[in-house]
Amino acid sequence: MNEERALNVHKQAIIIDGLLAMERPHGSLDYLEKARLAGVTAVNASIIYNDGPSFRETVDRIGSWHQGFREYANIIRPVARASDIEAAKSENKVAVVLAFQSTKPLENNVDFLNIFYTLGVRTIQLTYQRKCWVGSGCGERTDDGLSRFGIEVVRRMNELGILVDLSHCGPQTTMEAIRFSEKPVAFTHANPRALCDTVRNKTDEQIKMLASKGGVTGLNVFSPFCKGGPKATLDDFIDMIDYLDNLVGVDHIGLGFDYSPFVSREQFAILKADSPEIDKDVEYETQHIRGLESISSLPELTKGLARRGYSEKAIEKILGLNFLSLFKEVWG
Repeated sequence: MNEERALNVHKQAIIIDGLLAMERPHGSLDYLEKARLAGVTAVNASIIYNDGPSFRETVDRIGSWHQGFREYANIIRPVARASDIEAAKSENKVAVVLAFQSTKPLENNVDFLNIFYTLGVRTIQLTYQRKCWVGSGCGERTDDGLSRFGIEVVRRMNELGILVDLSHCGPQTTMEAIRFSEKPVAFTHANPRALCDTVRNKTDEQIKMLASKGGVTGLNVFSPFCKGGPKATLDDFIDMIDYLDNLVGVDHIGLGFDYSPFVSREQFAILKADSPEIDKDVEYETQHIRGLESISSLPELTKGLARRGYSEKAIEKILGLNFLSLFKEVWG
């Protein structure tokens, strides 16, 4: 496939970013416009990350997004079902999936899930780095797996149609969540640990178990978690795609870039200090891999996949169709 054909595939594809941390729409429109121009159809927008705020603060953030959907309806649209992503493609807008990277806003009340679902939340990560009422994060010393409350949370998310995200979960919590979930789950932004040995990445066993139940692994471009570390390149990123293709097949590969356009240098320093899995040699300027430093570089990935010999259909699946199929399965 030549470069011109690859760019045409990119233009026609539904492209889904499995993770973008973005608390509120105000101040985010410039980035979303760059994403749209780069071909992005939908973002899984994490409005809650780190350990997360209270229930009340979370509702306030969701409210700001609903206001943003009204004010910026010419650029973005909310997602309640997978068909909204397909509609965004036809409208040349960016579809925004409201997501959490923590269950702290539940405040140990599983019924709050019903409220968040009604307000439009469609993806929730069970834990961040540390232990919580649900289970353990990957940064904990030990991991006892899902609590009884955690099992109840997974089952209620299945009933409602909220995607279970396990990207930051500890190993036992990860495996038990896959086992207890009656619907496919996701690693929205995690890489194979076999190619980069950090607790934030997933083992072959975890990736294979996820795939066996129809899940998708979204690869991220945060260099501490990539093959090659701080010196990682676009070719290293595609090596990780090759690895997953050989391990579980192309139907279980997605993209979860984990770009951090709203994280300042000072906030990045705090993140490094609090996260032992992040290489302390990683600098603010090299936090994302070379060749995919920003979302505007996205067409280079499509061209790179074409050079590696991936078919048009395989490229479309990796860029977004696999996540779209997962959303259809989980959200109904």
